[in-house]
Amino acid sequence: MGGHYVKAVHEYAEADKRKQLAFAKRTLKTLRSMDKDTIALFEDEMSAGGSLRKGYG
Repeated sequence: MGGHYVKAVHEYAEADKRKQLAFAKRTLKTLRSMDKDTIALFEDEMSAGGSLRKGYG
């Protein structure tokens, strides 16, 4: 019948590559200037409940 099984993919429209790169450069510059004993923690606010890639179709 011509059907196939694929995972849904959603690209977030608000993701601006230039802003992401600028953030990464600022963050790396800050990390380089920290003391060796400093611990940096990164937390992702995304949750499984908010994911748009939940299934197959």
